Amino acid sequence: TLSAPPVPVPPTPPPPTPPQAPATVTPRGLVPGDLHLLDPIATPEVARPGQTVQLDLPFVNRGPVSPPVSASVFILGPQGTAVADLPQLTFSPDVGAATLRTVRWTVPQAAAPGSYGVQVFAWDPNTFVAGDPSTYLIREQVLDVFTVEAIPVEVAPPQVAQPPVEMAPPPGPL
Repeated sequence: TLSAPPVPVPPTPPPPTPPQAPATVTPRGLVPGDLHLLDPIATPEVARPGQTVQLDLPFVNRGPVSPPVSASVFILGPQGTAVADLPQLTFSPDVGAATLRTVRWTVPQAAAPGSYGVQVFAWDPNTFVAGDPSTYLIREQVLDVFTVEAIPVEVAPPQVAQPPVEMAPPPGPL
């Protein structure tokens, strides 16, 4: 008797693998639109030459990471041009939070009276491309932050000419 050849049984397929979540990519750093400058606050709001103005600069990080950030701050004079370059700031703004940085400027004796502002440039060294201004996180001017008053000039009261004092003749015979 002839027997039939055995029928091959197909192998059992492995169970399906669950779908993999896409790999999370941590951004290299902040990009334009992630860091914001809120309204700077000057103390005092009105200063005179020789006084020091404290400028509180609130930044908010709406980006996904908290890398070190650099910022340059310039004082803008009444004509809207930079009259002072303040020391560069470096800080790590917390994600979703405000970070306050403070700079000080002593008003020069020859400062023009009028309204002063600030200009701020901020960048993340991880994402900034030298020569490409579109990679700045912040490029912003804020005008009318504080006022510089002129030092009043003291004017001496006018001298009133006194009539000459007539001397009385000395007593006795002349």
